[in-house]
Amino acid sequence: WAFAKVAIENKPLFEAIAATATLRMSESDPQNLANIAWAFATVKMQNMPFVEVMSQHALATMKQFGPQELANFAWALSTLMFVHVPCLNALASKAVTSLHAGSTQNLTNTAWAFAQMKVKNTTLLYSIAQEVVRTIPEFRER
Repeated sequence: WAFAKVAIENKPLFEAIAATATLRMSESDPQNLANIAWAFATVKMQNMPFVEVMSQHALATMKQFGPQELANFAWALSTLMFVHVPCLNALASKAVTSLHAGSTQNLTNTAWAFAQMKVKNTTLLYSIAQEVVRTIPEFRER
């Protein structure tokens, strides 16, 4: 995460992280998983076998994801243009049940991610739209 935050694109470093994280994926909680995915996406590190491993683990642990992890993981997948339909379907289902607990940024990031990937999940998008209508006074211009 720290190397991505300061935009250090060191391919050998990220490959080593991917190799180690793959071996230890079962130890990753949703926040760790979202942070690693965010880091790879931020530096545009296209290691698709590793993204597949992360997506499979996210799918298996989706019940533990909170709104921010959902939004961050969706953002990472969309930034890497990795469409993992089963994971995205589970992510959308979980997001629908936890929209009220998230921030306006989580709402917009999740909607943006699905739009970027051209994944039309009408239940998710209508639920986000309803939540936006309810919380529109909280939105701020960026």
